[in-house]
Amino acid sequence: MASDCPDPSVLDNRSRDGYFYTYSTRIRVGDDLCQIPIYRSENLVDWGLVSEAFPSGTCPSWEPDGALWAPDINFIGGRYVLYYAVGVWGDHDRSASGVAVSDSPTGPF
Repeated sequence: MASDCPDPSVLDNRSRDGYFYTYSTRIRVGDDLCQIPIYRSENLVDWGLVSEAFPSGTCPSWEPDGALWAPDINFIGGRYVLYYAVGVWGDHDRSASGVAVSDSPTGPF
């Protein structure tokens, strides 16, 4: 796992596929910005990056200039529901909460 994984939300998905997942605030992976990285672990100690919630690496189209942070993941009604904050730093009028769903814990959402 990257040494920087702020605001993590952990999902115990062991009964469905044998893994724990964590979703966190964006990080930089090399030269790329990973908006909400998704890590997977079998033991809560050893983690590996498996995907991004939004693979395009950008914010949802309704706020393309924003940043995502503080994700929260839940399994509801057979789907993975990801809540997150989005906003443009320094512009309080362009802050919001978002929700996205996926059939897989690794997205895409």
